[in-house]
Amino acid sequence: MDAFMQFIQLLYENLKIITIGMGCIFITWVINRFMRLNVATSSATKYPVTFSRKASFNYRFRKRDRMLFYGRKLMRKVTSAVINGDKKQKLRKRDRVFRFASKFLRPQKKDFTARPIRRPPDAFLEADTTSLPVSPKSIQLLNMLKSIRILGHFEIPFFLDVCKHIETKRFAADQFVFKDGEIHDCIYIVESGRLSLFIKDEKFDFEVKSVGRGDSLYCSLSILDMIKNQARPMRNVFAKATEESVVLQLKSSVFNDIFDKYPESWTRTVQIILLRFQRITLATLYRYFGFTSELSKTGIRTVSKLSPLQEQPCKDFREIKSENEGAASEDCPTSESAFPTFVASTTDDDSDIFRVAIEELAKLFGMKEASFLVDKVKVENFDPGIMIVRQGSNELQLFYVVSGLLELLLESQEEPDVLLPISIVQTGDVVGGLSVLTGEPSFFAVRTRSFCQLAIVERKGLYEIISEYPRVVVNVASAAVESYSDFVKEFDMAVDWEICESGKALYKQNEQADALYVVLSGRLRSVLTREPGTREVLNEHGRGDVVGLVEIWTLRRRSTSVIAIRDTELCKIYATLMNFIKSKHPQVLSNIIRLLGRCIIEQQQQTISAVHREPLAHVSNLNTIAVIAVSDEVPLTGFTVELWNALNSITPTELFSSYTLQDMLGPTALDKVNEYQIITWLNQQEDSNSIVLYQCDVELTTFTSLCIRRADCILIVANGEQEPMVGEVCYCC
Repeated sequence: MDAFMQFIQLLYENLKIITIGMGCIFITWVINRFMRLNVATSSATKYPVTFSRKASFNYRFRKRDRMLFYGRKLMRKVTSAVINGDKKQKLRKRDRVFRFASKFLRPQKKDFTARPIRRPPDAFLEADTTSLPVSPKSIQLLNMLKSIRILGHFEIPFFLDVCKHIETKRFAADQFVFKDGEIHDCIYIVESGRLSLFIKDEKFDFEVKSVGRGDSLYCSLSILDMIKNQARPMRNVFAKATEESVVLQLKSSVFNDIFDKYPESWTRTVQIILLRFQRITLATLYRYFGFTSELSKTGIRTVSKLSPLQEQPCKDFREIKSENEGAASEDCPTSESAFPTFVASTTDDDSDIFRVAIEELAKLFGMKEASFLVDKVKVENFDPGIMIVRQGSNELQLFYVVSGLLELLLESQEEPDVLLPISIVQTGDVVGGLSVLTGEPSFFAVRTRSFCQLAIVERKGLYEIISEYPRVVVNVASAAVESYSDFVKEFDMAVDWEICESGKALYKQNEQADALYVVLSGRLRSVLTREPGTREVLNEHGRGDVVGLVEIWTLRRRSTSVIAIRDTELCKIYATLMNFIKSKHPQVLSNIIRLLGRCIIEQQQQTISAVHREPLAHVSNLNTIAVIAVSDEVPLTGFTVELWNALNSITPTELFSSYTLQDMLGPTALDKVNEYQIITWLNQQEDSNSIVLYQCDVELTTFTSLCIRRADCILIVANGEQEPMVGEVCYCC
């Protein structure tokens, strides 16, 4: 009704204009009609029609067009003279109609108000400072033992047995805990005070590690030697108390006594020791410091770079496996120079070679009966230049060199297509034990240097052997780490493998920088405090990122606070250890400078872009996403599958639920005793895929808790047709 009254009022205000316009149009129409009749009667007599091919056309301005032109011109003048100075009446007729139609047809809207900028809540940017209540000393001791990563998966009965062998030691300031050349066979847990670890160089003693209350000092590789009853002295390494300290001492020889009592748990312990060695020690030295030949005890330092493009092309043995199966035994060389240390390699009888290989493997495994290995070992021949294992391969096998030579190679950090030789594997050595026991991708590439005969044990077959003979895992592990240099073992003892729980602060702003961190798994948030109460998220760090390097190199205090978004696995490298590496191996400076430059550029970009972006725009490098439904009525499976299809079209994505996980790993995969296996397996899936989707259960189950603690981002899915509600999982969390 209001719109109709506005239309009537508009007609009334412009009645004079409408009347004049209609009059002009009528006069113009009359004149035009009169002229048409006049032209039609006169043109028939005065201008007869003739046809000619060369007719000339003389264009002229017709009278009716002239009248229309003058009529429109008159209309414009009259309109401009009548309309007053009101701006609303200066609009043309068409514009007025459009405006009226838009007001009449479109719904009335309120004035637009800009949406306020979203700011994360304070809890999003603050660390969890709640502390656990003080517990009795026995509980504190139990928690200290569990904090040691290699012992954290044991059950309570094991720790009760271990506590019987713990001794309390008191050390005065500057008193040696163990000296250079002594057998380091103990785990030290600091109850009060501080211990420092030193590494001797040619001229100086470098303090590479300092541990305080609640921290531990031990060499994980020495535990393997103690279980095997082959204790070895530590050279160029010693520890002493920097202040008066009370230390709990646990001898590693105790582990050998209780190994048979908990065989399955000790198998996992050996796996964790090797996992720490591969994921932290080897990966850090290679990826971030650029070490290659320095990793091996018998490294190749005189051989130039080898490349598949420069040398003869390398063949994958799986591509020529059918050819090798048909090869005759007379193709094998029989000269003693080809097999310098293997007596039975000169025979042409394959059965004798297989028998000797079984016997040698049984000795290596520590087995009295070799017949158990008959159906689990196969012997194959390989020509020179064949790539048996590629770096990063997931096809894990244990290779025993019956005859011939193998070479271990690593990709160059500067030239990815170039393979650098690391060491030579001779007859009687084992290759691949590290990856087979940990389940991690192969760290080295393996290529035949000469004609080789290899005894191959599949990963499944090796674990069948371990289930029957648990001591095999210790012997294989010792053989796997025996070929690495003393520098690698010193570095392994000096670095820490830490877990920062969700919500806890890794370090705070303005603290003294004493170490840098490499993110192995998990996610960290870097928060800048500009003024008291004013916090800003600068960046989030994911897998493979380096945190705290700039402050270490520039000798500055921490510029930001770093908080763990989820449970985060870290490699902690002390600043003093960095100084030791720079002094002993100056060639790593180029890699450190390159890494430092990348960190500085990223930090500058974060600081500049933080002013111009939305507060949550930094969430860009997500690796794990947990999807939770608020109720049973939400079609969570269909939503998650559609999300997986959409993401998989962009980047490699994997989807897991509790049902698919149990189908892959067995019905007992989520049990407490299998926690190490499931976490290791999920870490491997996150390494091999850009994004991993976890479809959580509707209830708060073990799998749901595991997914939430591993998620970089949590999606809560609800039914849009229902009222907002808080689900059971969200309420419990």
